[in-house]
Formats: sequence, C-alpha cells, structure tokens
Amino acid sequence: MALSVIGSGLYGFRALSATYPNSDLLVTAQWLQERVDETSKVRIVDARGPLKYRFQHIPNSVNLWDADVNTWTQGFPRLVASPEQLQPLLERAAMDRDMTIVLYDDEQSRWAGRLFWILEYYQFQNVKLLDGGLAAWTAVGGRLTNETPSLTPSKLNLRADAKKIVTGDWLLEHLPDPSIQVIDSRTAQEYAMGYGSGHSHGEHIGHIPGALLVPAEKALELNGYFKKANELRLLYRNIGPSRTILTYSETGVRAALAYFQLRLLGYSDVRVYDASWAEWGSDEKFPVATGGVVANGDRHTSTCW
Repeated sequence: MALSVIGSGLYGFRALSATYPNSDLLVTAQWLQERVDETSKVRIVDARGPLKYRFQHIPNSVNLWDADVNTWTQGFPRLVASPEQLQPLLERAAMDRDMTIVLYDDEQSRWAGRLFWILEYYQFQNVKLLDGGLAAWTAVGGRLTNETPSLTPSKLNLRADAKKIVTGDWLLEHLPDPSIQVIDSRTAQEYAMGYGSGHSHGEHIGHIPGALLVPAEKALELNGYFKKANELRLLYRNIGPSRTILTYSETGVRAALAYFQLRLLGYSDVRVYDASWAEWGSDEKFPVATGGVVANGDRHTSTCW
C-alpha cells in the first residue's frame, strides 16, 4: 500500500496518509514553505490571539481571532458571526474564494478548526489546516516575522450553507430520526456527569440523548499533529457513512474541530450544533441523558470550548 500520493498540478497536495479520503484538507509545513510568498494564490491565516500574532507569525499571514469571527450574546458565549459582521473583516484580510486558504494556530488546531468550519459554512471551497500548527512550521526551520502584510482588500458576497449548521430546536425535532447521529465532542467526564463544567451556561449535567461520545482531542497527538488515518477511523468507527452527523461540545469549538476530523475522513453530511451544550444544557425543554464510562485519563486543557 502506498504511504503517500502526490496530487496533480501546481497546487496538488501531498497526502499525509494515502487512506485519508480527504487528505488534501491537511498540508505540511514543507508544503507551506514552498508557497509562503505566493500571496496572490495562497492566503495564510493565523487563528491565534492578536497579541501572539503581533509578536511573531508566519510571513504573509493575516490574523483572524475567535472574537472576530464569532459573536457573544446573553446566554451564549459563542455563535458564528453573521454575514454582515464577517464580510468586511474577511475583505480586509484579502480573503478570496479562488485562493487556497491555510489556517494555523498553536493550540492543537482548536481555533483553526473552528475557523475552518466557519469558512466552509460561508462556502469557501479550498480551506486547509496546517498539520501540527505553528510548531510544525518552526520545526522545519520556517521563519517568523512581526510584519503585517500589505494586501489589497477583496470583494465578497457571503452566503451561508444551511446544511452545515443546526439549531437546538431543529435537533430536538429530529432527535428520533435514525438517519441522524449526534456526536458529543467533549470529554468522557463531561459526557457522563458534567465533570469540570462549572460555568454559567450548561446548568444540567450529562449529554444529549443518543449522542455518541468521541472526544475531539483524541484525534490529535500531544505535539498537535493529527493522528494517522487508521487511528482516526477507529475513533469514529461506529458511524455509518450515509448518516447525517451533528457535532456539539461545550460552546462549539471542539464541535467544529470534530467537523474537520469527519470531513478529513470523507463524511459528506456533517453539521455543527453551534450553540452546543451552552444552550441545550440550560433550557428545560431539551432532554438530558446522564451516565456513561468515565475515563480518568482524558487529557484536555479546558472544558469551556
């Protein structure tokens, strides 16, 4: 079996594993090094906080932080920004639908993963993640800078894809549908008993009834690289390829990272419950299930995402 394949054409992608159905969604640091200066064709996006970006970043990258691309309203800590809010920001960042867009962060792709889903939700067709994030870039000798690139703003007409998002009311109505599989992307502790979820949102402990527990962070190595395709498949082994998959987490960040993982594995109908447990666990109209296997070895940096 071939260990890697080379895509055709100038912008063909080296598959990180021949068995990833959508291996082109991940790019290597070496691949990016060869194209870092091709600003008319490749837009590099730093998804870290603005202070980190101003200190140092990959050359020619623009900064899109979580607070820029999401909104906070009473009762919900994070929801995807509207077209009216997001379009001017993406235009100033010179984002163009014809470009290859490469996202990175330094926190195991949590913010890059969230941004990946947002851009696909707004129908950008050629979005990638840098496998291993910023650490992978520096590991191959990639240079860093504190200079902000001078780019010509783009013109966009943002339109959302309704098939990439669900609301709590929609999910409640479709919960009995056997063609739907809900994925809980949190930890085993949160799934079973709300372990560590001492937040103002999510008053109830437990999980959405029928949800399958697949912690999003288990798809990543400790160094931030994505696990090999066979390991990733093992995590999602109980999900049929024809099902509509709905992911959720505490506030939709891990849910979006799980969305990317499922896209990488070739699942065609994946949607994010954006309001996630922050809404479901706080409203009496939504049913809650409890119990499940608690794995004390789960690693996670925060339950508030």
